[in-house]
Amino acid sequence: MVKVLHVKATAPWGWSIKAPGQSAAQTPIPVPPPSTLLGALAYPYFTSKGWPELIFEDGAYYSPAYKLLEQVSYAAFGISTSVATVHQDLTKNVIAPYLRQPHRKISSN
Repeated sequence: MVKVLHVKATAPWGWSIKAPGQSAAQTPIPVPPPSTLLGALAYPYFTSKGWPELIFEDGAYYSPAYKLLEQVSYAAFGISTSVATVHQDLTKNVIAPYLRQPHRKISSN
């Protein structure tokens, strides 16, 4: 059985999305990836079921959002009007050299 969920939302404050493992100097992505939509829907879904914000499995903590990946075969994100603009905050670029060593690790994903 095919199930479809169409979400219409407004984000008047905007957003800031960067690829994992990239510094603040990277150009931001103009629209959020589909995984952002999945995470946004997962939070109210799992809190309504009384699930915790984090799940401990196999010696690590995970967001319950990953459990939705087994049920969602396709997700898409679009903007109905061309309002997305790219903006960079240069003050964040100065912070990068002062991060603690564990936070400097580049993600392999």
